[in-house]
Amino acid sequence: YVGIDFGTSTSVVSVVEVNEESGALGATPISIRQFDRLGRQIDGDLIPTCIAWVDGKLLVGSGAAELKTELTEGKDLWTSFKMLLGVDLGPQYPSTKLPKSQGSTTIERPGDAARVFFSALRAGIEDYVSRTGKPARIRYTVTVPASFEANQRKDLLQAISESGISAKDCVLFDEPNSAFLSYLVGMEQKTDGTRFVDDLAGKSKKVLVFDFGAGTCDISILEVSVDQSR
Repeated sequence: YVGIDFGTSTSVVSVVEVNEESGALGATPISIRQFDRLGRQIDGDLIPTCIAWVDGKLLVGSGAAELKTELTEGKDLWTSFKMLLGVDLGPQYPSTKLPKSQGSTTIERPGDAARVFFSALRAGIEDYVSRTGKPARIRYTVTVPASFEANQRKDLLQAISESGISAKDCVLFDEPNSAFLSYLVGMEQKTDGTRFVDDLAGKSKKVLVFDFGAGTCDISILEVSVDQSR
């Protein structure tokens, strides 16, 4: 199981596994291979949500982010395309150096940029899975702002599918709810004897989650209870 925190400025990929000894779930960020302008490899857990076209090469992540001051947004540099999904205005990058007529790689719309970005993530994830001997079948969860409208979610799912990730193996999950689950799992794994769920015996609790992101700030109010029949 792979979780992708698709951020406006930075993204992170984690693999989720069950600890064979404790039976607890754990999420571990994985390093995704990125390359700079000179072809040098940059490995890192943090992946700038950025694409660049330079010297006839497509760069995704850190290498692209290093060129922000040299390139032109919408022409040979693409950032913040996450928040532009769902807007149907035709080609939104009229000055793009990667038009449909150019060749195999096209970036004319935010959906195109999202497709290219997720293609790079998928390649990095599959490389990690192969190197570490994990099962080849991968299921994905991608986080999105709670405020994402239906058309934005549709555009994102289409871009993910076009990147080579099977739609049946991918679900979208609201970012603040994901943050709460991370907190809950972390509390479950503490060894001091205290657990969040212990306070829920016979009652429910309202929890406010504040997700302070680079592009969006989301607030969720969740009502949490324990199913005592299980």
